[in-house]
Amino acid sequence: MQCLLDYIGIKNCGFATSDSGMYLQDLPGMDFAQLNDIANADQSSYVGTWADIQRRAIRRFRNDVIGRISGFDSKYKLRQIAQTVNLGNTIDATSLTVASNTRRGHTIELNEKDAQCVCSNMQLIYVQSVRFYSTIAGASTLYVTDIDLHTDIYSKAFTAVIGWNTIVVETEFEVSRIAINVSSVAQDMVEMDLSKMFLGDVYTNASQVCAECSGGFNGSYLWFDWGCSCTAICQGYEIRNGDTTDASEVYGLNSYGISTTYSIKCTYNNVVCNNKQHFAQAFLYVLGIETLTERIYSSRINKWTTVDLQKAMELRTEFEFEYRGGVKSDKSMCEGLLNTIIYGIDLNLNDCCIQTDAPIRMAEPSF
Repeated sequence: MQCLLDYIGIKNCGFATSDSGMYLQDLPGMDFAQLNDIANADQSSYVGTWADIQRRAIRRFRNDVIGRISGFDSKYKLRQIAQTVNLGNTIDATSLTVASNTRRGHTIELNEKDAQCVCSNMQLIYVQSVRFYSTIAGASTLYVTDIDLHTDIYSKAFTAVIGWNTIVVETEFEVSRIAINVSSVAQDMVEMDLSKMFLGDVYTNASQVCAECSGGFNGSYLWFDWGCSCTAICQGYEIRNGDTTDASEVYGLNSYGISTTYSIKCTYNNVVCNNKQHFAQAFLYVLGIETLTERIYSSRINKWTTVDLQKAMELRTEFEFEYRGGVKSDKSMCEGLLNTIIYGIDLNLNDCCIQTDAPIRMAEPSF
């Protein structure tokens, strides 16, 4: 939920106006002075303190939204991992594609190009790691490209050795179609034929019959039943360096020695990010709670962390009641703002991410 980063601001001349029009100081007891005065040696100043508070607040808010007590799981059951795939490491090192002014690799696609509808807007692609068989040693860069926008959304430099190289990615990509690729300007690339892979009961060989694939079977795809089951396909990919259109894109069966371990995940990120204003007040309380937690456990010694420490604890408890709900000290019930927000949202029960009867698709390659 990185869309929430800096969505709510702090009133200070060093910060820009927040997009939400909301600020930490909108909460009672939230003074700017305490942000600077509770900063530890690592944070240095209020800038570092606020950055840490936001990171923790976003992590907590994400967990709370999907939590069973006050999150969407009180209404829906989310299939958090719908598919996980390891493409393996079987290559033909004698079959080389010569170097050219292109990038090569493979795609991971949640829907077809120019698709007018999608199975779910709660999906994302999580890439754990990439293995690349290099034919030369030296500096190289792994790219993850948003295919539809022709924009690199991730890159990581590494020093390649001849043979297999493992690049840890550990990143979620909230787009529909990505390409995992490296430059082929300086090296020939080995063949990794996706059509030879057999994954469970679904084939990538056009001679096989795939009963699960709606609309027939296309041998150029690494198929998982791409019929609104929250799974993805991958296929070989090549594009001319610097091309910002799809004019030079070539799809096929060869992933050019690039093998990825990835998952298709379902999250409520897009539900929140597409409705940020609806969730803003609840997230403001989380920022207040994390600010007070920082203050309570600060290593600094001043009035915020000594004389006013009890006030901080009491205020944090009050914010928790307003945010999560519960029974107050006067025995009154508080439903909690997050509960109120979530109970007022209805999701499409036909969305593949909230179907509970289908198992996770897990695949390891065999040949």
